[in-house]
Amino acid sequence: MHTEHNRLVLAFKPEDIVADVFAGVGPFVIPAAKRGCAVLGNDLNPTSVKYLLQNTRDNGVGLFFLHGMTANGFLHTGHQTRTGVM
Repeated sequence: MHTEHNRLVLAFKPEDIVADVFAGVGPFVIPAAKRGCAVLGNDLNPTSVKYLLQNTRDNGVGLFFLHGMTANGFLHTGHQTRTGVM
């Protein structure tokens, strides 16, 4: 899994927009944001949300983040954000 994850992250370009429906604590969205991508992250678990926000701060990356949503809700929300971290 790590090899495939790394392969995908390395393929991102700064002009890409990456959406992660099940972002967890950020193992996918943090590296994507570090590559300069615009990132939309989501996780229904409030504990994951808490640590994802902390990880964005610790890693000095910007992230537009939608929390507490089902995957379906996240995909149908568009650009409405509850929490924006820049």
